[in-house]
Amino acid sequence: FRSLYRLKEALWAYRNATKQFSSNIEAWKRYGEMLVVAREPDQALGAWRRVSELVKSKKPEDAVSIQLEGAKVFRQAGYKEHALQLYGDLFEASAGRPEVLEAYGGYLVQLGRAKELVSLVKQYAADIESQERSNGPSKDLNKKITRAVDLLKRAGRIQAAIETLNVLQ
Repeated sequence: FRSLYRLKEALWAYRNATKQFSSNIEAWKRYGEMLVVAREPDQALGAWRRVSELVKSKKPEDAVSIQLEGAKVFRQAGYKEHALQLYGDLFEASAGRPEVLEAYGGYLVQLGRAKELVSLVKQYAADIESQERSNGPSKDLNKKITRAVDLLKRAGRIQAAIETLNVLQ
């Protein structure tokens, strides 16, 4: 009972902190983490989405790493669909970021969701191709595509990996 009391006490404290300091990233992160521990994943998802909004406006250079941290919190607690929602939000907001593809795609591989992985990699390749057309050739194109191909190989999707390599041509 003591640990339950402490959890409720922590939730109350972080909820109040987010009300008093509504733009405090750290307060929202801790509140989101406590909500996951308290088995309130829907509320926690809302808190992590608030973290994402705040980070994008205050510390855009940290946005990807903090959003990946949020998805990891859900993964570790076993909330697969909530983690996938955060990964999906992040993937849409940061097209062509290899670290996002690796985290999201790696989780799809772990879950055995190869069809979703193939779709994800196709979108990733299309985003990279579009960026290449708009911005000209990038130095790290090979590395980006290789990461995608490695994920597909891990999932046993060799044909999709070969098709993804065509982006390099």
